[in-house]
Parts: sequence; structure tokens; C-alpha cells
Amino acid sequence: MFRFVVRLLAVLVVLVIVLVGGIFLISGERLAKIAGDRITSMSGREVTLSGSLSPQLFPNLGVRTGGFEIAGTSGDAPLISGEALSVGVDLWALVSGRIDVQEVTLVGPGVTLIKDADGRGNWATGGAGAASDASGESSARDISLAELSVQNGTLRYLDAVAGTDLSLQNIDVSASMPTAQSPLIASLSLQSGGQTATADIEVAGLSDLLAGETSGVSLDARVGKNSLVFAGDAAADGRLNGEFAAVLPTPGALMALSGGAQTPVPAAFLPLEASGSLAVSSARIDIAGGAYRFGENRLQGPVSVTLGDVPFVAAAFNANALDLSFLAAEEGSATEDAAPADGTGWSRDPIDASGLSLLDADVQIEASSIDFGTTQLKDVSLSLTIEHARA
Repeated sequence: MFRFVVRLLAVLVVLVIVLVGGIFLISGERLAKIAGDRITSMSGREVTLSGSLSPQLFPNLGVRTGGFEIAGTSGDAPLISGEALSVGVDLWALVSGRIDVQEVTLVGPGVTLIKDADGRGNWATGGAGAASDASGESSARDISLAELSVQNGTLRYLDAVAGTDLSLQNIDVSASMPTAQSPLIASLSLQSGGQTATADIEVAGLSDLLAGETSGVSLDARVGKNSLVFAGDAAADGRLNGEFAAVLPTPGALMALSGGAQTPVPAAFLPLEASGSLAVSSARIDIAGGAYRFGENRLQGPVSVTLGDVPFVAAAFNANALDLSFLAAEEGSATEDAAPADGTGWSRDPIDASGLSLLDADVQIEASSIDFGTTQLKDVSLSLTIEHARA
């Protein structure tokens, strides 16, 4: 998807040259038809431009469209659609063989990502445009972007396999990369589930990423009072290596943002914090030198997650004194609520253990002491193993 967008940007620049060349010879409606056909042939995607095109010669060589649609590789919904699109490039840079994009503005763009029951995404590259991948990657090293603006965009993600239907609204993006060697600096904001998320992103070498190499990246994201900071290296295939820190005083806001219900988290568990060295690949997630906090309790230790149909979590935590006394009060309240009507014996309500099927795990915890409220333990070693939904 990312490489397709960059390749499409290069196509739009070529389009600007072609259209402005015919500015005095062809009507705006005719230019729109030619433009749509040209982008379709170069990108391998069906492209429709509605209304007329308005080319400009000064101060930059450019063109502005009316509504536009870019088809996905499957499904009826367009991959990208919008109210207007404008592109401007530096004429003198083009004469010198460089592509200096001065402006790309998308007004009201809507992105619809669909994964079908077979796991195929409508954003996957292919078709006529696939053959141009190599040239697209090499030309991307010569592209600069003075200003990118996305105004009032939307994104919807539908996953038939996982049953996911996530919608993001009011997406605003501002980005710039003044020269091909400059870092890409971007900021964005969006809304979902009544929550607002913001992020500041810096990519040290975008052209390196497009060439399949690694690049330095940084992220500072916030949802309400929650924050996530990352600094390290990233690759185009999704690999990450670097340092991260997450502070979650109100984790319910994250649940709402992702489309889930805001499950209450006991106040004694808050804030939630995690930091360490993060390594992510398609096969596993590792945290080295991890430091974690829930409420006033702190733990240290490595965590690894092996990804698959049933993820496997391995962790080894060390802690000093852990205070879990708040669990005793909650357990007492829950027992009273679920006790039989005659007030004797344990509750006969069945225990829902279906959550154990979500993962396998091997978790070790060593603590100098644990306070359970009614019981205090010293020099504790705990072991939790989950295998095939059995603990």
C-alpha cells in the first residue's frame, strides 16, 4: 500500500506535465478523461476523475481536479475517493531531471481497506502497475515533497476473517520532505469512538525504506492522557527495532478508539506503564530490558510473543514487594454478589475460561513479597503455563 501511494505520486507528476502541455488545446472535461485513462494505465488501478481539471502554470506547474476515485483490486468500494485533489511541481526542477513536488492536497479523501474471507486485501499491488515497481522505487529517490495536506479524511477497515469493522474520521495530515535526502516530517490527528488521537512522525530516510532498506524513525502518539513514544529503525516489511515507552493512565480511551467497549480498569491498576527495547518482525515481538508498572507495583524482565494462529507468550518477571491487597476487597464484593440466595457455600455460577484459548503462555514471576490483603507471602516464585486452553 505504501509503495503504491508513492508510485501514484510519481504518476501524478507525469500527469501534470502531460495535462499542462495541452492546457490551451483541450477542454477541462476532456483533460479529466485523458488523465483518468493515463493514471489507470500507469498505476494498474481503475481511476475516475469527475468534473473538469484546472491546470496552472504559476507559481508552480500543477493541476487541480474535482472528485476522484481509485479502485481497489477487489470488491465494489473504491480504495481511495475524495472531493478534490491538487498537485503542483517545480518547473525548473523538472527541466533539471528532478521531481520537486511543491504541493499535494487531498480534500475529503476516503480510504476503504477490505480484507476478504481468503485474506486478500483490496490494496495489494498487482496488475498493470506491478511491472513498474522497480522504476517506481528508483525514481522515488529523486522525489521531494514540500507540502502534503490531507483535509477531513476518513478511513474504514473491514476484515472478513477477524470480523473487524473500524472507522476513523476527521483525519488531518500535514507532511513535508523538502529534498530527497531530507527526513519526512509528518503530523496527523483523527477521531474514532469519541476519542481524538494525534501523532508526530519522523522518517530519516524515506527513499531507503522504499528501496527495501532500513531507516531511522520516531513516533510520538497520544490519545487523551495516554502516550506512546518510539525511536529506532524501521523497514518497509514492517520490522521495527528501537526503544519505546508507553504511559496509559486511561486505557479505556484506547479501547474506544479501536472500536471496542471501554472495559473498566480498577483504579488500583492505574497507571499502566511499559518501556524497553522493542524488536518486531512478522514472526515475533520481543521486549528486552522491559520495565512495567501497574498502579504502585513495578516489575522488570523480558517478554517475547511468537505470532501464529495461537500466539505463545513467554515472560520472566522480577519484582520487589507487590501489593495486591486491593484484590481482596474486590473478591469479597464479587463473592457476595454471586453467592447462593441462602447465603451458604460457593457460587454455583459456571466459570468462563474461554479466554484461555486465545494464547499459550509460560510466565514466571519472582518477588521478594506479595501482599494479597488477607495473606502475605515472602520470597515468592510463581509459574503460569497455558497450553491448549488449559492452565
